[in-house]
Amino acid sequence: MKSIRFTLIASIALLAFSTFTSRAQAQVPRAFVSVQGKDSNSCENPDKACRSINAAIAKVQAAGEVVIVDSGTFQPFTANKSVTVVAAPGAQAGISVSSGIGAAVSAGATDTVILRGLTLNAVGGSDGIVFMSGAALHVESCVVNGFSSNGIAVGPGGNFFARNVIVRNNAGGGILLNPFGAGPLMASLENVNVDGNGTGINIQSNAIQSPVRVTIRDSVVAGNKFLWIVAGTPPGSGATAEVIIDNCKMTGNLSGPVAGLGTTMSVSNSVITHNGSGINTFPGSTVYVSNTTITHNATGLLINGGSLLSRGNNTVESNAVDGSFNGIFIAK
Repeated sequence: MKSIRFTLIASIALLAFSTFTSRAQAQVPRAFVSVQGKDSNSCENPDKACRSINAAIAKVQAAGEVVIVDSGTFQPFTANKSVTVVAAPGAQAGISVSSGIGAAVSAGATDTVILRGLTLNAVGGSDGIVFMSGAALHVESCVVNGFSSNGIAVGPGGNFFARNVIVRNNAGGGILLNPFGAGPLMASLENVNVDGNGTGINIQSNAIQSPVRVTIRDSVVAGNKFLWIVAGTPPGSGATAEVIIDNCKMTGNLSGPVAGLGTTMSVSNSVITHNGSGINTFPGSTVYVSNTTITHNATGLLINGGSLLSRGNNTVESNAVDGSFNGIFIAK
């Protein structure tokens, strides 16, 4: 009897140890991905790397790091917790997307996801990066190219940061900031190129998500087929959108900045040239323009309502129709 009991206890202990070991292996602080890897590996070092990003995410602990160690083509993935997915220095980490979404962020309400050094390329895919849920998404030094819908779509309320990012040739739009989930949205785009897309940057808001605050700095928006930036709110919603554009270049788009209903926009230190229209305002909007050159557009200043205010230090000339400001503001 004692022998049987000992054997049973030993078996239970072995099972518990095996389970603990398995869980410990599944919760490494850093997991590695390689074209030579296998998803059955522990992924805890480059010699035991995973093959897929999804497998590495499953094995890394919350707030851990997934490192792609060599160049190659990798499958789309979903980030469902706080995690950093990064290409190692010198590695060309290509995410080839034949259908659906390249990088889906579906994390918890307090989770932060960081994507760095990735190239997402559509070979039939609909969207490059989609922020579905989470506290914050950082996209750094990434390229998003050729999707049938949007390059980057930020859906819920939360914080979105893009730095040193190229978003190009996406048929629907380059960057869509359309918070259809709960909560306000704050977004910062810095040193971002948005080129050759359908709509360049599209910012929307509604009463549930209000306010939406977006800063675009040191960026280029060029050759987009439709409006490069649309900011607006549904009529009667009481929502607000606040957009700051600083030190940006906008050229070859159907239109430059468009301020829709309920939008306050500031444009400073920028060049707006060779667009269909330079700055376009709609009822219920207020746009402040400072130290900005607006030239060689079909229409420089197009007022369809709202207030288009100059600080008095702008250049508006050599447009087919220059247009004019309908008010001034004074620096304080």
